[in-house]
Amino acid sequence: ALHAGGYDVFFELSPAATQDRALPFWRFDGAILLQSPKKETVLELDRRRVPYVCVNERIGSPVATVIADDAMGMNRVLDHLSQLGHKRIAYANARATYFSHYSVTDRYETLLTGVRKRNLHLVEGHENPFASATEFLNEAITEGGATAVVTYDHHIAVSLLGAATAMGMKIPDDFSLACFNDVFPVALLTPPLTAVA
Repeated sequence: ALHAGGYDVFFELSPAATQDRALPFWRFDGAILLQSPKKETVLELDRRRVPYVCVNERIGSPVATVIADDAMGMNRVLDHLSQLGHKRIAYANARATYFSHYSVTDRYETLLTGVRKRNLHLVEGHENPFASATEFLNEAITEGGATAVVTYDHHIAVSLLGAATAMGMKIPDDFSLACFNDVFPVALLTPPLTAVA
């Protein structure tokens, strides 16, 4: 689309464009920042007054931000699980290294509001960062009695699926599993996972 509009496009993929600068020294018309841009890059764009768009990130002073509607996604998952008759929900929160990303807060706060609104019970441990699939399943399913699990992302869901199989649990017989991100290998798993696209 940019080439068709007459724009030249360059990519800055290395840790730094040069040893001394966060951005190239030449003038350019705009930037697209993908998830987790370097702080120096954002500060330099703001200093130069170069317009930029943030994709999957909330940072700096962008002219626009392109992000997923995590609140809508969480509400749809909760509606789906509620319609299936689930009353006790477990949440596998993000790993500790993800906690700075906006989606962690958006999904979690919507979860808390959503379970109250639907009169669902959220089993203990939902506020903790995800660390171990086996521990999580023992605490949430075996001890907590959850009949459905929502995961922050597909990586966690895949690890839970593997741990459940190793523990002799079956999905959806023993619990339902829903995740965020319908990317590889979610659709190829057995059973295919329910995912927020």
